[in-house]
Amino acid sequence: MTVTGPEMENTPPRGGRDVLRHRSGRPDVAGACGDGRADGAPPRGVAHAVFPAPITRRTTGFMPGTMLRTPGGDMPVETLAPGDFVLTAQGRMRRICWIGPVPSHAAAVARDGAYLVHIAAHACAPGQPARDMLALPDLPIGQSGHDEVLVPAKLLTNGATLATLPTTLSGGFIECWGIVLDRPSVLLANGLPVGVGVARAEVDGLPPIVTHAPVVSVRRAHLATRAQTLGWRVSTCMDLHAMVDGYRVEATRHRDGVARFTFPARARHVRLVSRTFVPADWCASADRRALGLAVRRIALGETRQTMRLLDLNDPCLAPFFWPEEGTGKGKWRWSRGILTLPRGLWGDDGAATSVTLLVEYDATASQCWVIPPMPTRIFMPDHHGVSARPCRQDSAPAPDAPSPTA
Repeated sequence: MTVTGPEMENTPPRGGRDVLRHRSGRPDVAGACGDGRADGAPPRGVAHAVFPAPITRRTTGFMPGTMLRTPGGDMPVETLAPGDFVLTAQGRMRRICWIGPVPSHAAAVARDGAYLVHIAAHACAPGQPARDMLALPDLPIGQSGHDEVLVPAKLLTNGATLATLPTTLSGGFIECWGIVLDRPSVLLANGLPVGVGVARAEVDGLPPIVTHAPVVSVRRAHLATRAQTLGWRVSTCMDLHAMVDGYRVEATRHRDGVARFTFPARARHVRLVSRTFVPADWCASADRRALGLAVRRIALGETRQTMRLLDLNDPCLAPFFWPEEGTGKGKWRWSRGILTLPRGLWGDDGAATSVTLLVEYDATASQCWVIPPMPTRIFMPDHHGVSARPCRQDSAPAPDAPSPTA
């Protein structure tokens, strides 16, 4: 096994690779470990390292493009090889015994499909991560290099700086890069502390993986505060509007959870559209449904006298809602973000020229993140007309815009 301590001393690199040399004079070079094993063979006396089969079962690993901290700087995970060294969050060196692509089964479900977690740059702290990164849902994440616990990424999503990203699976698997070290450690991936092989962390003296409150709740609150520091803000405006024959139509009256829309009776394609949110992004919940509005009732008619309530259990409307919740008069159905109205719900016999649509919903039940406004940089040529220079930066607030997870 490779030893990193007083028994080792650094020697000048050979062949572009860091080489350690025992004080006894025997070099520890790539291709052979200190105990005589070949690289890639299971370490002797280390029972807790993560190997390909457990990696596949526990869906751990790194997505291609993730930068791991090495003695020579940050390197993409796919460019590393057995025998290379990586640095832990505490600055210690660890040898890579095995590394390669592994099929990671994504059993977690979000929005009716598998997902990854998109972690925005500086989401946890300045420089953590230093750049946007994709992570598997079960990747253990630390808040600092000296954290006492790690938390899986899927329990920290907030719909903004840590957002679920639906992905298309090939045969039910996502290909990631598994890595086996000479001992479990906390590495720096894009500058963010992440656990590698810490399933039995309490035995190895490494931070344990925590999946319950109050630690998770504290971490989530910190990330939400950090998101607002980065310019994200919370809004209950779900951007409810109608799409009539391809044109956006705003509500003629929208107040206290009641929206009134008017569209021509000759319209053929009418849809109600709103933003969506995932409950698990806002609280310690396992509910990863994409929810729109908590709809109580919908009425439609050509005139006030002909207004009629729509049956949300109707086979033509039910697929656009989640199952009914609540009891008595307080019942509601969560919409899925889009409601397509069948053409047969209103007539086109010439007797009426317009149709009125009323939507009643709980205006306080939904919430979403609003993307921070992007600064607009305006460039103007200098007085010689040779080069361009920044003239000003306009950071005026932009209107509410849906978040990437909506």
